[in-house]
Amino acid sequence: DPTFYNDYFLFWDMTGNVLRGLHLPLWVYAAGAVALGGLLLALWRLLRFLLLGLPTERLSVWTRAGLCVLLLGALGETAVFPTDLGQPETAVSSLVIKLLENSGRSRLAYARVNQFNSDNLAPHYQFTHNNLTQKPDIYLLFVESYGSVLYQRDDLLPATLRLHNELMDKLRDNGWSVASTRSEAPTWGGASWVSYTSALTGLRLESHAQFLALLDKYQERPFPHLINYLHDQGYRTYRLSSIGTELDQNTLATYQQFYRFDQWLQFSDLDYDGPLYGWGPSPPDQYALNAAEAQIEASGGDAPHLLFFLTQNSHYPWNPLPTLADDWRTLPDLPQPPAPPAERPSYDVLRQHYMTAVGYDLKTLVDFIVEQGDDNDLFILIGDHQPARVARYSDGWDTPVHIISRNADLVDAFRPYADFSHSLSTRDITATLHHEGLYSLLMRVLLTQYGSDPTNVPDYAPGGFVD
Repeated sequence: DPTFYNDYFLFWDMTGNVLRGLHLPLWVYAAGAVALGGLLLALWRLLRFLLLGLPTERLSVWTRAGLCVLLLGALGETAVFPTDLGQPETAVSSLVIKLLENSGRSRLAYARVNQFNSDNLAPHYQFTHNNLTQKPDIYLLFVESYGSVLYQRDDLLPATLRLHNELMDKLRDNGWSVASTRSEAPTWGGASWVSYTSALTGLRLESHAQFLALLDKYQERPFPHLINYLHDQGYRTYRLSSIGTELDQNTLATYQQFYRFDQWLQFSDLDYDGPLYGWGPSPPDQYALNAAEAQIEASGGDAPHLLFFLTQNSHYPWNPLPTLADDWRTLPDLPQPPAPPAERPSYDVLRQHYMTAVGYDLKTLVDFIVEQGDDNDLFILIGDHQPARVARYSDGWDTPVHIISRNADLVDAFRPYADFSHSLSTRDITATLHHEGLYSLLMRVLLTQYGSDPTNVPDYAPGGFVD
């Protein structure tokens, strides 16, 4: 639901990102500011005229009586249906009720923003003193817009099942074990950074405001999240952000001070000069992922590593898409794709674009696993949230999660904690895991399997460490 406190921060930050990404000349922004100022002035004058310019003495007794009846009716409806009048679905809703409810949600959001202090959190992270005796390479791969809506539309379900069967056969034929379940995302239709930060920290973040507050609180001191824990265990940690529009240096420094990856690979680090696609726009995920892995192998030595990546090509608008290449190094040589049509595609066409984009990225990731993965590597594929413009709120907030490794014992160690299938399909699974529970699940499994102190492992907290 709309919430002033949350939406203010989101609007302010995202507007800045959009304006920077447009790369328009300065005079365009100046003209836009003047036009906006003129519009606000015109609205003010119109409102002033409506409130002060109408001569009330010209209203008849009957008109005044009718207005009183309407006013009493509105007040009566407010008394009888105080909650319904604040819902957007109500045919005739009340602005005042909406403002009051929004104010209440804003106060609650403000209280939640300030709940993550170190004294409350410290007892939940005692396991970070337990060392790993074996250290598999870990790939935490978030798949943009990969939601359970794929199982809830008649035109998406058959293609989804075929895709999962095809990719499962490829994994099984190459000796990979798979466990799949669903997880409830903390966001819906967007705000990927809120979703994956919940997974990395073990905290349920529900808004951009909470995200910003957490970043601000832990700029000077490290937060005991997954990245810092693995770094302390001797891992080299990498973040791949391949989007063509890079973060400005101040924002990047703020993010890096919180996440503390050893290396943050951006578009300019990928040596890519080919066509760009879709959101961002961005290079092909196939190229970005393999180029990043090549750099990791060249610079990492014998140290274990973690690679974190959020796919770009499965982000709205899902068109145009790159093609899968036999050799990822040839992708920069492809011709520039034609621009998508200016008119908005129909809903049916949009769903097919979405299905194709998810298929492209899942094929990319499975090919990467089969071609680059080693015997003890652990791959975690997880959707960040349901896709906006394709899903509805009634479809829920679940996304698929896939645990993949050639080490079957490691994969099986996840199974007692949630309803895991033995394939890529999550069609008949009910989510008991939440994204903020992934950290405790992963650490419980790793420390149970490889920890030096088997008594110091976190409890599995499917809803996160802090209620």
